[in-house]
This record gives sequence, structure tokens and C-alpha cells, in this order.
Amino acid sequence: GTYEVGDVINIQLEAYSEYDREIFYKPTVSLPAWLTLTESGLLSGTLASNTGIQNIVIKSYDLFGGSTDKEFQLTIDSPPYWISINNNFGPYMDNDTIAVDIPVADYDNDIVDISVIAGSLPETISIVGTQLVGN
Repeated sequence: GTYEVGDVINIQLEAYSEYDREIFYKPTVSLPAWLTLTESGLLSGTLASNTGIQNIVIKSYDLFGGSTDKEFQLTIDSPPYWISINNNFGPYMDNDTIAVDIPVADYDNDIVDISVIAGSLPETISIVGTQLVGN
């Protein structure tokens, strides 16, 4: 799955035994320090600041010697951040054309769009990418 830095994950792994035996789990490679796996298959942790793909290989096994390995990928994406914010976008007069850049960036260079989550913009102003535009 794809997650963001700071997300808490709790993923219950499930393997099946043809003979209805109890299944246990263990990593076959070292897990990142922020990630744990219980013998009952609960993969959990709070995603750290490292971004990109984390390859994880888990072995499921029973007490009779049966086992299989499964590779998983966790994609960790850093969220956008404000470079700085200046709440003073003016002064503008009626019918002035405006184009104001909103200073936002992304650690791993994803394309960033902004939106209004509280309140609303005047009808003559809209958001285009990371810019306020209108008149």
C-alpha cells in the first residue's frame, strides 16, 4: 500500500494451511526500526521520515516444517509542506487581475495542488495548481 510519513499502520497478515494448522510469521530480512511483526502476523508501526519503497519479506510457517515467503512493498510518501506563508496578498483594487503564488513544496518532488478546506474564496478568485488567480 501507499502511506504518508507519520501514518500509523496495523496490517494483519493472513496465510492459510491446507491442514488447518496454526500459522506463525517472522521477517526474513531486518525490518525498519519503526516497524514490528508479531508471531501472529500483526505488522504495525508509525511510518518514519524515510520515503520511497520499503521491501519486506515475511515467512509464514507452521510447527510441522511447512513454510512460504511473501514479499510486500510499502510505499512511503512525504506530504507537502508550506515553505512560508504571508497572509497579506494585497492591496488589490476592484477589477485588478491577481496571480499569487502559494509557497508550497514536496520533499520527494511530487506535483502539489492546493485547495480550500474551510471557508470559501470570492467567486472571482480560483486556485490553479499552487496559485490564486482572478480579479
